[in-house]
Amino acid sequence: MICDFADKIDFRELRRSMGRPLPDTIWFKGERFVMEWTDTAFGGRRQWVLCPSCDRRCAIVYRDARGKRWGCRICMNGRYRTEHRSPKDRRRLKAFKVRRKLGQQDNNLGKPFPEKPHHMHWRTYEAIKGEALRRECEIIQEAARSVLGE
Repeated sequence: MICDFADKIDFRELRRSMGRPLPDTIWFKGERFVMEWTDTAFGGRRQWVLCPSCDRRCAIVYRDARGKRWGCRICMNGRYRTEHRSPKDRRRLKAFKVRRKLGQQDNNLGKPFPEKPHHMHWRTYEAIKGEALRRECEIIQEAARSVLGE
């Protein structure tokens, strides 16, 4: 199962939309979901749902492909889309993500590096640019090695 496309309930979003904590037990589409609280480091409290299959604390539960069972990502053997990509593809996606963060619309590493956004400090921009250019150089070197057969 690919979690990015699966039928799911995100209890964090549900709680935000309600504007208040969820009740201790929720019935949804014939399934009973039990909530649990944990203390956070600075005196707050966080609400979790207990997985109906294994009683593990989680924030999101997924429905199986047949639509009969709900469970956490581990019970449903769920993976994220990026986990199925090669390390080379993940590096390339990371480089594109940095450029998109700075305002570039397309996934083209051949274009000049985007200008600094108005809201960003120069020091932050230079750090992001340096790291991004380092990653892009590694990608280009790797592509050159594969073309040259090294």
